[in-house]
Amino acid sequence: RPAAIVSAVPGTTRDIVQVRLELGGLPVLVDDTAGLRVAASDEIEEEGMRRSAASFKEADVRVLVLDGSVLSAAEEEQLGVMELLESMLS
Repeated sequence: RPAAIVSAVPGTTRDIVQVRLELGGLPVLVDDTAGLRVAASDEIEEEGMRRSAASFKEADVRVLVLDGSVLSAAEEEQLGVMELLESMLS
């Protein structure tokens, strides 16, 4: 079912989109959050990142999705995001 507007444009997702589903017969709540960057480009993106961080901290299981087509070109940014994620858990 369509749950959100999607786009290839970075920064499209602002609100957390929650979807309930069954996975292997178990009920699962999936939160699709705004992407994380080392530095937000504006106040709206910063709020989306704050909400993503809160969802990240509350999750029992976390899945990090990376764009493999730009991974090598953005390796430094990806490492910065990984450090940001680690700091969220401490």
